[in-house]
Amino acid sequence: MGGIGKTTLLKRFEDELRHRPGDFKTIIFVVVSKEPNAQNIQREIGEKLGISFSEGGSIEDQAAKVSAALRDTKFVLLLDDVWDGIKLKNILTHIGVPFPNEENKCKFILTSRSSGTCNKMGAGDHKVKVGYLKSEEAWALFKKNVGEMIINSDPEIQVHAETMVKKCGGLPLALMVIGSAMASKTTIQEWKHAASSMEELRTDKIEGMEVELLSSLKLSYDSLPGDTIKECFLYCCLYPEDFEIYKEDLVDLWVGEGFFDDEHGDEIYKARGEGHSIIGILKGAHLLETDHSSDRYVRMHDVIRDMALWISGKREDKFLVRAGLGLKEAPEPQKWSGNKRISLMDNDIKNLPNLISDCPNLSTLFLQNNHVCLVRSQVDFSNQ
Repeated sequence: MGGIGKTTLLKRFEDELRHRPGDFKTIIFVVVSKEPNAQNIQREIGEKLGISFSEGGSIEDQAAKVSAALRDTKFVLLLDDVWDGIKLKNILTHIGVPFPNEENKCKFILTSRSSGTCNKMGAGDHKVKVGYLKSEEAWALFKKNVGEMIINSDPEIQVHAETMVKKCGGLPLALMVIGSAMASKTTIQEWKHAASSMEELRTDKIEGMEVELLSSLKLSYDSLPGDTIKECFLYCCLYPEDFEIYKEDLVDLWVGEGFFDDEHGDEIYKARGEGHSIIGILKGAHLLETDHSSDRYVRMHDVIRDMALWISGKREDKFLVRAGLGLKEAPEPQKWSGNKRISLMDNDIKNLPNLISDCPNLSTLFLQNNHVCLVRSQVDFSNQ
């Protein structure tokens, strides 16, 4: 299950290892994700090793540099969010990462939702199952995010709070996100409504994730203060899963979309300041998180991203997001129709369909990191 705390635990391992320098000389943390990209993983490992890759160099050429840098050092590679053990093993071999053995004394530590994936990576009996929080732990985490003053302000609020904690099922992410959303709710009516709304949709499933969880997490979206912040939040799901989002670029895109025009008009500096303030609000709500490598970047947890995609799919101005899936071809034309925002970034797409006839409402198109060489017609933004 996503959101149970695997990444948090892996980051703690990383911190502990860095405070024990005698154990490993080199410590590398890499987010793999559902559709691993060999070049991106190789680049991230290279950056951690201080390797200077030549512009336009092949993976094979860069692999020799990675292999040479790791050959004579005792390293630990922390791999977060692994979905396909066999694919990852092939990628690591291809990009020059040596596998642990008795001779080099190196280690891999990985997180995955699947025990079978861990086995394919050679974990064997060295697996630790991360369980759900016990009831008292869940209650403590929820209270920490809400604030004890609010929960203790009325016995009826406490009853509703206990109901909500039970509905979170011991899932840390849900407890933090929903707890933060309730931190501004001070009346019995607000708490009663929130608790009852978490009980509604319970049976359907979306790509293996229960709608019950997504609808419960939606409380955090509904609690955001204003439509502008909600638009900014949903915009983040246009990026691929586990993508490092550079904050300055994100704010520039929000400004370019005109999200702040009503408040700041042409005052670009005030608009950018508003954008950075919104990032802070979303982080405080646990809807964005600081990237593990730098505070200049943010990430969207994959469960939160699933929730954002779920919400955007129910809107009249829908999103089509096929980012970072390794696509060779663009989605068929009928899937483009009616969408306001489309993201195909981080794929291997070369040709695009006729965009004028199929996308009269299109205002945002992400094509970064593709190999598009043929666009059959120009996109008409004249009516946007």
